[in-house]
Amino acid sequence: MKGILFTIVIVVVLALVGWITINVSSDKPSIRLETDRIQQDVQRIENAAEDTAEEIQDRGQRLRDQDSDVIQ
Repeated sequence: MKGILFTIVIVVVLALVGWITINVSSDKPSIRLETDRIQQDVQRIENAAEDTAEEIQDRGQRLRDQDSDVIQ
């Protein structure tokens, strides 16, 4: 029972974020995996992670520079 509930929750979440499309209007219901959308979202997440990592490195360097100025 928990497995079925977990699967339903995953499918609903994936549908909400647009990674799958459920089509029930035709004679044959179908589920389509939107791979282009997934690739775009993954690329956007990767870019955001890289930007954040660079920002953290820059802030860390500025803090180290401030500390060395105070020590001298």
